[in-house]
Amino acid sequence: MARTPKQLGPHDEQVAEILRERFAEAGITQVELEARSGISRKRLGKIFNAEAPPATVGEIYQMSEVLDLRVSDVVRWAEERVAASSAAPPEAPLVTLDGEVVDPEDYTLAAMDRDADDEVEARQVEP
Repeated sequence: MARTPKQLGPHDEQVAEILRERFAEAGITQVELEARSGISRKRLGKIFNAEAPPATVGEIYQMSEVLDLRVSDVVRWAEERVAASSAAPPEAPLVTLDGEVVDPEDYTLAAMDRDADDEVEARQVEP
């Protein structure tokens, strides 16, 4: 029975990106990285391109040694990037028709409709 490779998650993708960035900054070739890490160029290509299966802890360690990194830093940076990309954007404040800024939690749609009706009534001129 053939095994299906584990799919990459967001942390795996970020680890691959960090290793790829640091490899580019190191100014060494894949041939040199292969020789110094013991990881084949074919496997390095899969890791750098974030292809399944994801890099193992051992592979991350071997590459980190050559790239003068600590595995704990690589993992921490990946966690920070994933957290930053999944953080909810701040909720924008609501602005009423008269330009008043209101906290969204304190202002319901019904209250907005009432304020809009009041403003329309105030603008109407009686004959």
